[in-house]
Amino acid sequence: MFLTCLITGIQEANISELIEMDKNYLDRITLRKKIMVEHAETVLGAEDCVKPAVDEFYVWLIGTYLPTRYPTMFQLLPATSDEQGYLHSSVTDEQFPLLPPINPKDTLSLMGGLIDDDLLFLLPSDDGDSVTLKGFVTCFPNGFNTAKKLNLKLRDIHTPVPQYKEKLEKSMDRFFDKLKIGKFVKRANVSLPPELINSANIL
Repeated sequence: MFLTCLITGIQEANISELIEMDKNYLDRITLRKKIMVEHAETVLGAEDCVKPAVDEFYVWLIGTYLPTRYPTMFQLLPATSDEQGYLHSSVTDEQFPLLPPINPKDTLSLMGGLIDDDLLFLLPSDDGDSVTLKGFVTCFPNGFNTAKKLNLKLRDIHTPVPQYKEKLEKSMDRFFDKLKIGKFVKRANVSLPPELINSANIL
């Protein structure tokens, strides 16, 4: 059984809310890494065209956001004449390069093992109609098999969602059309899945 309740309201958010940390961080990150190894084909995906967007977010996340927002957890190690710069995690004692890998899927994997957040990259569709999913790392999908949604438009991704077409499709397309650079928003979906990931039972 999978119970979900769609909450449609979008609220403005503060940048400090973008990535949240709690006492379960280490356990969750350990689990995320395990899931990415065991279910890579389901939880990781990227088209070549998404690389600029993924790289831009990675550089900002690693080089600016995490060491500024959580300085006791993440510290920047500047580049020297002998070595490139890194972000050091004092929780896992790992180092993350300041520059992203060549393959965007590898970059998504790094971020998936660094923050306890799933990331989906939607780009403007080639035909100018809506946005299309071009990259993702989703260790804890909310009822979706994200791999099946790659290269689908927003409305097609949500085809299984009851009443999405009637109640949400137009407003969501308008929202993405008007979304401005630097604007942070949030919305909530509440779900009670029996398992955090089960690719056989998700859409």
